Amino acid sequence: MRFCTDVAVRSPRIWLVVLLACAGLGVLAPSSQAAEALSVESLFAGNCKEGFKACNKAPPGATPAEEIAKAEKEGYTQAAGHPPFGVTEFKVASVGEPGQEVPLALLTHVRTDVGPGVSTNPEAVEKCSLAEFGEEEPFLPGKGLYLEPTCTENNGEKEGTEIGENKVLVALELAPKVFVDEEVKGTVYNLVQPNGLASDFGVALKLPKYLTEAELKKAFVEGGHPLKAFPGLEEKLEKEQYYAHTFIEGHVEWAKEPAGTDQGNYHNYYEINVSPTLPVISSRLTLFGNIGTTKQGGFITNPSHCAGAGAATLNKVTLTSLEGHVASREYIAPVGTKGCTLESPFLPVPFEPTFSLTTETTQSDQPTGMTTTLTVPHATGAEEKDIDSSQLDNAIVTLPEGMTLNPSAAHGLEACRRSQIGLGTRNKATCPYGSKIGTVTINVPDLPPESLKGNIYLGESESGGSESGQITSQPYTIYLNAESERYGVTVRVKGTVEGNETTGRVVAKFEKTP
Repeated sequence: MRFCTDVAVRSPRIWLVVLLACAGLGVLAPSSQAAEALSVESLFAGNCKEGFKACNKAPPGATPAEEIAKAEKEGYTQAAGHPPFGVTEFKVASVGEPGQEVPLALLTHVRTDVGPGVSTNPEAVEKCSLAEFGEEEPFLPGKGLYLEPTCTENNGEKEGTEIGENKVLVALELAPKVFVDEEVKGTVYNLVQPNGLASDFGVALKLPKYLTEAELKKAFVEGGHPLKAFPGLEEKLEKEQYYAHTFIEGHVEWAKEPAGTDQGNYHNYYEINVSPTLPVISSRLTLFGNIGTTKQGGFITNPSHCAGAGAATLNKVTLTSLEGHVASREYIAPVGTKGCTLESPFLPVPFEPTFSLTTETTQSDQPTGMTTTLTVPHATGAEEKDIDSSQLDNAIVTLPEGMTLNPSAAHGLEACRRSQIGLGTRNKATCPYGSKIGTVTINVPDLPPESLKGNIYLGESESGGSESGQITSQPYTIYLNAESERYGVTVRVKGTVEGNETTGRVVAKFEKTP
């Protein structure tokens, strides 16, 4: 019996995906027929109340009424609230008896899309560096054996970088066609994200000592390891507790992406690269949602709007096998978010935006630039009383009376075409310089201040027809394009600006923002 690992390095971001495997514990090699049978046997994705860390969906055969009753009892449904636990659990289609199951296909990639409006805020919790988490394998490079991370953990007095736990059930082949299922548990830490990621969570999986000890013994006996020369060190190293690492990459899907949900809505999604030498049967990831009281907001926030089952609660997991087959499954919570009305015991969702405007000159009847600031306050902390603000849907801003537009000035500007701004895509915006009419900064709780910056462009008129490239008449189209290369987020919003034909008073509208 021996222990082996597979290490994948994602250059240039130094991403290590080190996963438990087995060799004299053999590598599973399902037939092509079995690989084609890849499917997600079950999926549960939900936010749960205090005292229900083990929450799950109703068992098979439950009636709709029983499903609702269980969800009401265990699920955290306060709109804009911070749930104690956010859980994602899936199981791969497998064969065999419990304790000796074997997955029908070997996974190489897992993607999880959470419901629109559910926010995960890595800025609410302290971050652990990759060096503290563990960049180097100290004794047997290439084997995937890491020491315990030195990331700060949570205690009764102070919150650290610990944000959850992960339980993974894997199949180990002890002898030909003789399998045993092993549950590997790990702690999840909030890491400093590399460039291009909105968030980064590292999982340190605690490896069974009987596996790592056997691998180290073999290395010392057969490999002539240089540490063997130090008396007593060999045995000490064999008895050490080792960990494997996995990484959960966090992204934001703003538009319809080729590998996305094709919904074109704003939501978070997470990706994990899985070694095919790890025969994953099931995984349960539990994140602590109501931590983050020392910073802005909580780690997880529910959608702020209230609706019945299915609305803004759709979650999806997509698996990719070694053979390149793809399987997915959706989970819709039987109970939606609540709190938009005075419904006991739910708290009403606050919404108290503020607006300010300053001009470059106070001289009357003169052209002037202006700076406008629209602010939606967010709750500080993650206590039950700290319900976050409602998320923005429509913004209609009416400028002061007497401030008007000059339509003739627009004729000297270029128009940014719809294909150039790329709404609903991640294509690079190519609006001409002559269409730029301002700059924009968007601050959101999930990113550090000043992260999202960009330009405001004057767009082609809707009345001009598709791709006319003309600026004809009111209402004028404008585009906001704010980007963060550091965090891999792009925000593109379309708006309109129109002056009242009688008074000239200007109204700007941004409707149905994600």
